[in-house]
Amino acid sequence: MKKLVFGGIVVVVLVGAFVASSLYVGALNKKAYEEVSANTDAYISTFSKVAAKALSANRLLIGFDMEDEEDLAREFEEQIKKNTSFSFSPYKSGFLSSSARVTLYLKNDISLYGDMKFYNVPFGKRAEITLISPDLKELEADVFKDGIFAKVSISKGFGDAELEIKPIDINFGQDGENMLKLQGAKLSYGVNDEFKISEAKFELGLFEFGRTYGFFDNKRDFMLVKGAKSYQKYKEPVGLEDIFDLSKEITSNFKGSIERIEVDPGYSEFKVENWDFKGEMTLALAKGVVSGNVASGLKKFTITDNPRKKQQILNLADVKLELDFIKNLDAMLAGKKIDELPRAEFVLKNAQMLFDGKKIELTSDLSFAEVPVNGGAFYWLAEEDIKYNLHVSSKYSVRELFERYVKDGLMLEDNETFAIGDEIFKKDEKSGKYTLDVALEAKSLRTNPHILINGKDICETSFGAELVPCSGGIDDDDDDEGVWGFDDDDE
Repeated sequence: MKKLVFGGIVVVVLVGAFVASSLYVGALNKKAYEEVSANTDAYISTFSKVAAKALSANRLLIGFDMEDEEDLAREFEEQIKKNTSFSFSPYKSGFLSSSARVTLYLKNDISLYGDMKFYNVPFGKRAEITLISPDLKELEADVFKDGIFAKVSISKGFGDAELEIKPIDINFGQDGENMLKLQGAKLSYGVNDEFKISEAKFELGLFEFGRTYGFFDNKRDFMLVKGAKSYQKYKEPVGLEDIFDLSKEITSNFKGSIERIEVDPGYSEFKVENWDFKGEMTLALAKGVVSGNVASGLKKFTITDNPRKKQQILNLADVKLELDFIKNLDAMLAGKKIDELPRAEFVLKNAQMLFDGKKIELTSDLSFAEVPVNGGAFYWLAEEDIKYNLHVSSKYSVRELFERYVKDGLMLEDNETFAIGDEIFKKDEKSGKYTLDVALEAKSLRTNPHILINGKDICETSFGAELVPCSGGIDDDDDDEGVWGFDDDDE
């Protein structure tokens, strides 16, 4: 009897604790909703400051004189308040869940609704927001049922909060004709107590697009992406204001995979299967540089020529590569001196692939100085002092690598490629492999490059004179005409 009474007391206590905690979480949710509705102006002000910082950073990067950031933020805030307004419905309290609605009105008479559902669950917080646009209800084929176009969820346990954004699945049109499909798309962020992002995830089940056009002979564009996933982890959590802070360096590790990609623009089919990648990247706005490394693997990559009755013109498999890179941003920071800009570098440390089932290995490194060019209102960078080295090896000769092309009628047996291949793709007796070494130096892409093939000047080969002018090298200052026949001083 005592055990029964004790058990009953335990049940009552647990039920009471659950009810009390649910009411407590419900009260916290109501308080959070009321704080948001009461501080809309403060959130608009914060957003305006971030937008002003982003625009200021962008203007500085492309060489514009920077406006006063506070004035810019004030202007943004005035425009937002002038063209938008918010309406918050009363908070409807419930036991296990509560609800509310937020409405955004735009000046052009378009309105967006956010139907909010708060879960009063103990030991955690969770809210879901269904985003609705009444204008989408009018679209044909019920693509956006009830005007719903996305769902947002926010959950908070003992660690970081998780923000998840899920567009609704779309299935519009018919297979083989004009169509658009979107399935399983999801974007999520890990957010700490300071509202900074610690990690980001992306998933895509399927994206498929098809378009048929042409009056007499139907042509078709097609694109498919299936099974895409990516994950990014920041070394230090990043806030919106950090992304555009020129004093910050943002470093993150990333990894991802894509099950399948197909692209058919109407003349050739490109297919990628089982692509995975991982690496590290650092964005340093103060230095104007992005750098990092990436390792990637690709199970299969093919290009099929449609006009040639679906003949395969490229077949690569088991592709693996490792790349290190340093790249100046596309525009210089105003006030930067040329000698302060690091050389851009792309170092392919290791790459290997099967070309029609035959293994090829290669390494390469490319570096160049990026020189600021003033074009009036804009700045951009021109490549100068270019240096490139390439090493290729395979146990197969060029004729063996391309034997399928001859068999399928894509190349003639007396194609000039084979003669050039025999000349420069030499067999190394020690390793038993055919090897090719290429070294290139040029003042710029428009000047005559100095090219070495297996240590010899390209002009010493039978085909060199057909590719480059052989009257001078990289240091020939008397030859002002570039390889394209333009004067180097012409703009």
